[in-house]
Amino acid sequence: MRVESSWETLWRLKHDRRGDGHANRANRVPAASIRSSSCAMVEGVVGVTLHLEDFLMQQGLCQARAAAVAAAALAALPSRDDACSPSEVSLASQRLRFIWVLLPEFLERPTSVAAAAGASRAMQSFLSEQKKLRVSHLSLHPNSLMLEGDHSMHSLRPALTGCLTKVTLDSLVSVQFHMPRLLDVLALLEGFACSSCRCLRKVVDRQSRWRPRELRFELMEEDQRLYAATVADLLGSLPALQHLEGPIFSVLLRARRHAAVAARAEAATSASSAQDRGEPKAQSMPAASSTRAPCLPIVGRHIGSGLRVLHLVDLCAADLSGLLPHGAIPEGYSQHSASNPSCPNLHKLLLLNLPAAAPGLTVQVVEKFLSHAPDLKELQLDFQYFDPGFWDLEALEALVARIQVTSKISKLVLDWCRLGDAGVRCVCAALAKHTSNFCLAGNHIGDGLCREKCVESKTGVKELSLAHCELKDLTSVCEMLETPGLALTSLDLSANGFGDEEGLKLARSLQLSSIKELRLRDSQVSERMPVKTKWSWSS
Repeated sequence: MRVESSWETLWRLKHDRRGDGHANRANRVPAASIRSSSCAMVEGVVGVTLHLEDFLMQQGLCQARAAAVAAAALAALPSRDDACSPSEVSLASQRLRFIWVLLPEFLERPTSVAAAAGASRAMQSFLSEQKKLRVSHLSLHPNSLMLEGDHSMHSLRPALTGCLTKVTLDSLVSVQFHMPRLLDVLALLEGFACSSCRCLRKVVDRQSRWRPRELRFELMEEDQRLYAATVADLLGSLPALQHLEGPIFSVLLRARRHAAVAARAEAATSASSAQDRGEPKAQSMPAASSTRAPCLPIVGRHIGSGLRVLHLVDLCAADLSGLLPHGAIPEGYSQHSASNPSCPNLHKLLLLNLPAAAPGLTVQVVEKFLSHAPDLKELQLDFQYFDPGFWDLEALEALVARIQVTSKISKLVLDWCRLGDAGVRCVCAALAKHTSNFCLAGNHIGDGLCREKCVESKTGVKELSLAHCELKDLTSVCEMLETPGLALTSLDLSANGFGDEEGLKLARSLQLSSIKELRLRDSQVSERMPVKTKWSWSS
């Protein structure tokens, strides 16, 4: 026995509710019967509408939105005058445009997609546009692209093959891929940059930091490096690009910097040779130098101009100059970086697996780069293993002072930075030294409101993470927490070596601080803390 679906029930009730005038006149149904049947129809319509509303709420929609969509669905049902039946109604028709409202929520739930596909075979027409799928997110791997075995530079072409020939790229918003061969990734990125990806915002390389690709930058040939620099410039031409994540982008920035440095050295050599021959300097600039450094002019777009989030792995800090318009810092350019920043929209910068050699030099380069990203809100540094005694504490203090005083950074993550007790003492002292003391005295706004305004007006780092920093002595941390005017509200001390004795000192200092959230995951502390505390990684 076939069970009538909710959709068909809605259609039948609306169809019967309108009725047929000729049939009513022919049957001469009594008025009382008509009134009773009409009431039943109205109750049935309301019941099925409420059933649809309950179903939408179970799928995650709020009550107000579910009620609005259910009402739109009832209004969109075809009338008796329509020639098509409910089973023939296409989900791509103008009448059912309200279903587009449900698209983001349903596509986030594979079970809902399966249920919708089983209920109507029109899902294919709903997702297709000119025989191509209109999708917003793609996850790619070598099998989905059907890559060929020849990977020479002469045969390399933009790799928009395989499943990419079945989708419309103009609606693509984000892409993530896992491809072990470096040249395949470069070809893929070139294909996206040279296509109609007007809406592409996010590109993520899922290659693991523990399993790097077979071809490292040091082993690349010169033409391969120039190709990588060209791809970096092409990505800068994407109008909506905001998020880059993964190790491949460290390679692109390094190649861009390498090309700029090589072009400058070639130009200097040519100028010196021309001067020795007595030629004017205007004729000494080689025409081929522009091809050696495929970098866009300073007035145009480049790879760092529109980025908001940059997540890099295996990066040398000097490679950050690949984000600049010329691929490197030209002479006299640093003094103009404040008025004309190279990365004006960058809000989040994560530098993971930084080299263990000379960590002080690395933080010096990061400090100089901060002037090129004036709106940076979050900074994370992560180093390879080295002895904490190798830290240059003066360079570390200068970086923290720069962050606390002149930048807009409110979240500083120093996990796995091997700071040790000395390094943590340096960080805490710099944060405590440079605090904002904002006075609202004499404004007649009350003590409670005055305290609230003072907390809101504090500038500087509000979230600090010192997890996995080999910290054993919390004296410097406690002294920092007791500093008046400190903006810090969140502190992460997870996975360090201190125990209950230090935890007791921490609990006393927290009562005098503005900390609202504390993380002590994987710690050896059993003391109760006076603020909200997360003890496990799952919480």
